[in-house]
Order: sequence, then C-alpha cells, then structure tokens
Amino acid sequence: MQGAIAVAVVCLTVLSLSGAGPVAAQGGSIVLDGAGGDWDAGWQMADDGLDVFITDSQLHPHQAPTFARSGYDAIALWAHYQPADDTWYFRIDVDGRAGDSDSQTGTADDPGVGTHGPDQGPLVAPPFIDGLGLGNSEAYKLGFQCAQGAAGPTAEISNSEAIVPGVVAPTTMGLNGLAVYGTTVPGVVEFAFSRATLFPDEVACPQLWLSAQVGDNNDRVSDDQIAATLVVALDLAVLCPASPAVVGEEATFTLDYVIPSEAGAEVTGVVLVTNVPAGTQFLAASDGGTMSGGLITWQLGSLAPGAAGQVTFTALLGDDVPSITLDSEMTSAEGLRFLSSDVCSVQQPSPTPKSTPRLTATPTSTTTPGPQVTPTPTAVPPDTPVVPESSTIVLMLTGLGTLAGYAGLQWRARRRQ
Repeated sequence: MQGAIAVAVVCLTVLSLSGAGPVAAQGGSIVLDGAGGDWDAGWQMADDGLDVFITDSQLHPHQAPTFARSGYDAIALWAHYQPADDTWYFRIDVDGRAGDSDSQTGTADDPGVGTHGPDQGPLVAPPFIDGLGLGNSEAYKLGFQCAQGAAGPTAEISNSEAIVPGVVAPTTMGLNGLAVYGTTVPGVVEFAFSRATLFPDEVACPQLWLSAQVGDNNDRVSDDQIAATLVVALDLAVLCPASPAVVGEEATFTLDYVIPSEAGAEVTGVVLVTNVPAGTQFLAASDGGTMSGGLITWQLGSLAPGAAGQVTFTALLGDDVPSITLDSEMTSAEGLRFLSSDVCSVQQPSPTPKSTPRLTATPTSTTTPGPQVTPTPTAVPPDTPVVPESSTIVLMLTGLGTLAGYAGLQWRARRRQ
C-alpha cells in the first residue's frame, strides 16, 4: 500500500511540474492549489490568534523592523474528509507576512505585503527571491493522534528548493501524502492523505486529534503551533444485563453509542456490529438490527457531534454457558474504528427442591366397639304353641341325657364319701 501511494505521489508531482496545473480531488470539490478558496467555513477546526513574538523585543513581527520580521504565526487549522475520492484534506493558515522578501515595516492595520515568509529563508544570502522553494528553516507539520495526548504519526513539508508555491509535491517527512502552499495573505498550506494511509486497517483509531506546527525563519522568533483539537470521534459502551443472565433463559444486551460533542465534524456511514455470543441463540434486535453469520449489524448513518443512541438484542442462553463475551465494533466512513470486548457474568438457575417421600406409619386397624344393640325379641302370640324343629328336639334330648349322666356321677361320688 505504501508503495502504491508513493508512486501516485511521484506521478502527480511530475504532472504539476510539467505545467498540468493544480491537482483536483477526483470527483470532489477541494483543489490542492494553496489558495483555499474551495474550503467550506464549517471545515475549520481551530483558530489561534497572533501570538508569535520576537523574543528580544516582545513585538509581534507585524510591529517589528523589517530585518527582524522573519517568523510564522499559525492562525487556523482545517480538516475535511471527502468520500468522493476517499481522501482526507487538511489546511494550515499561516500569518507569515512579517518575513517575506518584499515585506515592509508593518502595523496591525497595515501588516505589509508579505505572505508566509521568504521561500529561501531569511538566513540565506539576499536577494530573497520568491519561487525558489522552502528555505532551510521552513517547516509545516501536521500531527495526528488517536486519543488526546497520545503519540501518533506526523507529516510535513520542509526545506526543499523543489517545493515551490502552487505546485503539488510529496510530503518530505512522516506519512506519505501530497502538499502545496501558496503566497496568499495569509499563507495557505494544504495536505492530502488517502484514508487508508491515515487509518491503516491494522490500527483501531476511535478518534482523530489534529495539531499543527510551523517553523520559523529566524532564531529570534520561536516556532508556533496550534494545540491538538478533536476532529471526529466515536464512543461505545456495552452494557450487561442489570441482573446476571441465567442459563436456559432469555437475556437482553445493550450497546450505547455517542459522538462526543467536542468533535469538530460529523461522522458518516456509521456501522455498529457485535457478535452473537457463543452458546446462545439469537432471538431479536432493536432498531433494524439484522443478524447474519453470527454477527448483528446496525446501520446508523450520519451522526453529528453530541448525537447519542442505544440499540439492544435478545438471546437465549444455552444449558452450558460459563459466561457471555461480546466483541463489538463501531466504524465510520472516515476511517474511525472503535473496538470493545466485554464479558458478562452468567448464573445457574436456582435449584428446584425435590420432594422426598415420607414414610408414615399406618396404624393397625382397631375396631372400635359401637354401642351395644340389644335385640328386640319378637313378640309371639300366647295362643300360638311353639313347635320346635326336629333337629332342635334331638339336641334337647341329647342334652338332657348328658345332664342326667353328670348328675349320676355326682351322686355316686358323694356315696363313696
């Protein structure tokens, strides 16, 4: 990729030097010409007052004598992503009128006719001739960071007699890109970088912070810079269920997104993606989210600074899920990429108490005597003789015989006494 970019840079430079004119962004509106007339006012990210002073006189170069008026003052910083050619454009406005070869002693109301400084630099033997390239002390640098205060790549054009006003040239240090400057009032320095150069695929950059530094042409004037400012940014928070997800039950997971209000520009083509966690079954997603190949995707479109929202999805947990891992990604067309990996706890369902059979002694059935029932004799009319059956008569006779025998035995016993 770097090689392809370098080749493109060389070709563009040759075309410019051969009189083909300034390079226009393909299909876009920005033209790299060092004039800045095609930049929308909304693309200015930061400005900085006239704050460069000559160290021994404490005078701004505008108020200093001509011989001491070499120095640069960075006064504005611009940024814009152009989707038509997938390119980032940057611009530094430089008040360097104090140092040009045809500068006059100036005041705040009449700063002179200089531009951004003599192209050969004030330490080069006179005459200071416009059009001979950047001098040995001139440098225009951009700094890029993925987080506030973090280290990041830089890019600059500096110290080259081949880099003349109005001609597109490759950057001389740092990231491979294109740059051009013009001798307008104030001076305009423009840069262009492909999105892939600024945001390589292997780097997850959720924010773009931009700073500028301008080199001076005289040791009596310090370098000037514009502090890092937030250009575009993404932010994402993944929220686990308020109560731990339970094995075998449904659970809803929430993704909160926000575009920091401090950002200077909107983000476009925003896409939010998260995985269907292992061991779960996808059930539904809010806000038009779709699931394919184990990934849930939301198309969020363009979001301005300060915009915020929330999406959710619901899944059914399997029987053997120790925890839930959510790997989420939020991206934008500008090249931003926010990665998040979050783990949500899972709990087993509460055990259902098993009913244990209880052995109950069965009492022995005891017949409870009921009330004595006295049979009621059947009244027999007195005039009706009772005639016993034949079997009854036999028993009666037998009984009588037995009694008679017993009585006889008793009588014999007494006589023996």
